Amino acid sequence: MWLALALGLTGCGGTTASESADIPEECVGSYKGTFSGDAKGTLTGTLDRDAEFSVTFVQTSTNQSATGSGNIQEDGSIDIALGPNRITGTFRFAQCKASGQWVTGATKGNWSASRR
Repeated sequence: MWLALALGLTGCGGTTASESADIPEECVGSYKGTFSGDAKGTLTGTLDRDAEFSVTFVQTSTNQSATGSGNIQEDGSIDIALGPNRITGTFRFAQCKASGQWVTGATKGNWSASRR
């Protein structure tokens, strides 16, 4: 199940449907978090001034990783289509935190990340 997520995320770009957000300076930088559900692990990421959010998921039990990126929209929404995989969520500008859901076929779960 996780291999499908890893294969789907590696080397794929995100999609953008509306205008990218103006990122507060204090939110630019490195992020750290976790994901859970049908697969569990840690995630690290970066957010740049152009609203691009890049994230790497590492499954704890297998040490397999998957990387993807996409833009945060003006309303804080995150929607990254990575092949058959989808990562959605919300970025909260006032707290420099993000959270949401991940789905890979029939497997799914939640994720969260905050500024380091």
